[in-house]
Amino acid sequence: MRITLIKEQNRKEYIKEMEDTYKPIPELKKILKDNKYMLMRADLENWKYYLKHPDEKLRRGKAIFVE
Repeated sequence: MRITLIKEQNRKEYIKEMEDTYKPIPELKKILKDNKYMLMRADLENWKYYLKHPDEKLRRGKAIFVE
């Protein structure tokens, strides 16, 4: 069976989550200079996008497979 969880956030919630996870953007950029983590790079690009587009809603999904 597949279960899909969908989370809706507004811009402020998403930015707060990113700040809690990575601290400010310059800290994340510093980490990325030494590492090639694709998830962190995607988070940084999304973070910068939502700073420029404050009115957009964000929908994030996660699929869970169970027997």
